[in-house]
Amino acid sequence: MARRVASLGGIVVRDVRTRSIGTSFHNDSSLVAPRMNFPDDADGNALRRIAEHSDLSNPMTIDFMIDVPSERAGHDVARCASARGYSTRVEYDEESERWTCYCTKSMLATYDAIVAAQTELGILSDEFGGCSDGWGTFGNSG
Repeated sequence: MARRVASLGGIVVRDVRTRSIGTSFHNDSSLVAPRMNFPDDADGNALRRIAEHSDLSNPMTIDFMIDVPSERAGHDVARCASARGYSTRVEYDEESERWTCYCTKSMLATYDAIVAAQTELGILSDEFGGCSDGWGTFGNSG
C-alpha cells in the first residue's frame, strides 16, 4: 500500500526572507526561519517541505489518515480518536475501494509530535484492523 505523506496543495508560496511573492526587494535576515534538522525519512522530508512555506513555531491543522477495512471500523476508530482530542470523519474512496478515517488536530508540526500522533493512532486503530496511512497539512501560511 502506498503511503500518503504531507500534501502541500493550496499553499501560497511566499518568500519570508523578502516579504514578497516572487519579487526580492528587502532581504531581512532576521525573518529567515532557523534551519530545521529533521531525520532523513518520509516524515522529516515532508516537514522540510512544509517549513519552506509555513511557520513551524505556530500550530497548524494536520490530517492523519487511518486506513480501515470497513465503515464500521472507521467509525470505531473515529470514536476512539475523538476521545483523544481529534476531529474525525470517515470517507470511502470509490477509486481505491478503501475506507479512511481522517483524524485532524491543530498542533505544532514537530517531528516528535507527528511521529507520536501516528503511533497513538496506529495503536488505537490496530484493534479495529486499521493502520496509520500517513498525514497531510495545508500549513499555516494563511
